[in-house]
Amino acid sequence: MRIFHEEVPSWARGLLASNARLESGMKSIMASLADIQAAVAAEKTVEASVVALLTTLSADLQAAVASNDPAAMQAVVDGINANAAALSAAVTQNTPAAPVPAPAPIPIVEPTPTHASGDVAPPVIDPALPAA
Repeated sequence: MRIFHEEVPSWARGLLASNARLESGMKSIMASLADIQAAVAAEKTVEASVVALLTTLSADLQAAVASNDPAAMQAVVDGINANAAALSAAVTQNTPAAPVPAPAPIPIVEPTPTHASGDVAPPVIDPALPAA
């Protein structure tokens, strides 16, 4: 249905414009929500990977201890150290740096007007002000 602008009261045109802005804002919010959902899904994948890694390391360590084989135990320790270093590097790489605090403002001190003689100048009285 097409309505000509001549037939639409100004308040209705304003309402239509507001509705268009609202729809545009909703699309933006939905895009942001989709981004958040994708980030949550990615985080769950990372968490699952870490759980799998820890489960594997635990099983390897139990097997090495059960075998009473020092070389097998050292291999598990080496694997733990390598995985810890990789995990630490990934966390560091994906952690934003702390924001640098803004410097404190420098106070501005107004100079006291002085005469050429070095005496403090008397206050200037605006002649437009009523006398006290």
